[in-house]
Amino acid sequence: MKKIRDFIYDYNDIFLAILIIVVAAAVIFWKVSDIMAYTGATASSSTSTAAVDMSNVDLTIQPVENINPDPEEITTSAVQTPDPPVTPIQTVTKDTSFTVPSGSSSGKIASLLEQAGLIKSKDEFTALVKEMGVETKLKAGTFTIPAGSTMEDIAKILSK
Repeated sequence: MKKIRDFIYDYNDIFLAILIIVVAAAVIFWKVSDIMAYTGATASSSTSTAAVDMSNVDLTIQPVENINPDPEEITTSAVQTPDPPVTPIQTVTKDTSFTVPSGSSSGKIASLLEQAGLIKSKDEFTALVKEMGVETKLKAGTFTIPAGSTMEDIAKILSK
């Protein structure tokens, strides 16, 4: 009995290491076979054997009009760049008193400004406030927004 116990004590770590290796190999083999089966299943499901009817397709080449016959001679008059879209900056048309309730977030303030007609888009105002870095600096209180104020001016007024 003592010899068996000594044998188990001496070789216990080897048996444990072999057991761990066998379990790890079994798990790896099991998962790899699942992955390979999944890849084969998706490949076979995406392959289509249906024939495409090409009888109604016109494969003739159509001539293109207005091509410069000498591509080396490109003039600036031939190249026309579109004008960039102009986004109008909404400004306040008259002096307006605006109240920011205590505890309001920048999103709530933007909604209130939009409802009051002082800004055109609460999303644009929220993005501007984040960009300016005053999102957490907007203050509660009653403010006078002067005529001609842009969204940037309003953000500066509300953060002073």
